[in-house]
Amino acid sequence: MYAVWFCRHVRGLSSRTRPVVTYAACRHVRGLSSVVTYAACRHVRGLSSVVTYAACRHVRGLSSVVTYAACRHVRGLSSVVTYAACRHVRGLSSRTRPVVTYAACRHVGGLSPRTRSVVTLTMRWRSPRPLLLFLSFFFVLSVGAATDDAGFRICAYNVQRFNTTKAKDYRVRHTLTRIVSRCDITLLQEVMSPEAVRPLLASLNRYDESEYQSVSSKSLGNSPKDMQQYVFIYRADRVNVTGQHQYQKKESFVREPFAVHFQSHKTAIKDFILVPLHTEPRQAVQEIDRLYDVFVEVSEKWNNTNVMFLGDFHASCAYMTRANRKNIRLFSEPGFSWLIGDKVDTTVSDKTSCAYDRIVVHGTPFLKAIQPFSANVYNFAKEFKLTKAKALAISDHLPVEVRLKSSAPLLQATPLLILLSVSAIVEHFLSAL
Repeated sequence: MYAVWFCRHVRGLSSRTRPVVTYAACRHVRGLSSVVTYAACRHVRGLSSVVTYAACRHVRGLSSVVTYAACRHVRGLSSVVTYAACRHVRGLSSRTRPVVTYAACRHVGGLSPRTRSVVTLTMRWRSPRPLLLFLSFFFVLSVGAATDDAGFRICAYNVQRFNTTKAKDYRVRHTLTRIVSRCDITLLQEVMSPEAVRPLLASLNRYDESEYQSVSSKSLGNSPKDMQQYVFIYRADRVNVTGQHQYQKKESFVREPFAVHFQSHKTAIKDFILVPLHTEPRQAVQEIDRLYDVFVEVSEKWNNTNVMFLGDFHASCAYMTRANRKNIRLFSEPGFSWLIGDKVDTTVSDKTSCAYDRIVVHGTPFLKAIQPFSANVYNFAKEFKLTKAKALAISDHLPVEVRLKSSAPLLQATPLLILLSVSAIVEHFLSAL
């Protein structure tokens, strides 16, 4: 029991019994005299017998009908006055009654803050809808473990010549931190220097409780002035890197794909391979087609056909048209699903509307593990209320993303269950006022 001295001015308690009036019962009674607090709390288990029926009856401001019966039933949790104990205190106005109730119930010892506010659901099984209240209680206790939006988010972002100078810019780094922290795995493209990633990782690890790590390709490209890396930043508490593979046929790509094998116990699909590609614009059709050869190589290497291709494919506008699809095996061969549509705009500028950035997955198991309609563009400029100039200082591209289903069945609660649970909670508390 809490040994609490915040109720020391409650009239009628001897010095021996005063300390045992719990913090949970008396802490936040606003606008009421101390004797009303006493009326709400008087028969907490553990008070000595000197607190008598007579003491409860003569409370200033309450009629004599405030009796022992009003406060006697404290059940379920020791030394805690619950909602069930005090909800029918007669003589209080409709304004003050909810305050007494709140004071009695808000600090239930031994429970987490998430469950504290709904503990009273367990004390009132005479509700007209006990099944709904049970579902509500179970839902609140369990779904709190879910991360935002539920599921596992994979993102790809061309950060446009991300070098050390850009990484040192606080505004750029802070905005990138907010973007990347939304994702469990983020592919960054056009990383011009390995040193540029370090301040971003440090910023991410200060930003929230997750541990962020990275895995990078070597510098890739045909020109010394345009060498770039693929960098995966991931939450190490949610996913592990079990292997990596650099595609070696330099004649096929300007920036050869860098495949990474991931494992996660948080997702419906446990093992999957991510393969990034940032195409040379004038060779976009040929390079996208050659991704099929990469698929054959990495799927044989790891005996796993759950492969996702993602990145800035330049797969739109002048660089790839519908007529080009017949020459691309990721369209003509069975099993490949393009998740980002042709009409999506993945650019920041108002002068262009092109679906350059894409996500493609192979295999029915992978496709079934993806949350329906979760493949989208994340318009960070709109979300963060940035001007076009500030958004373009980050990149001329927008991130693309997709979410995998969670491995926890409870987190896949249907909208109907959520609606019923919320409505039951609202009904419960409204009926108590």
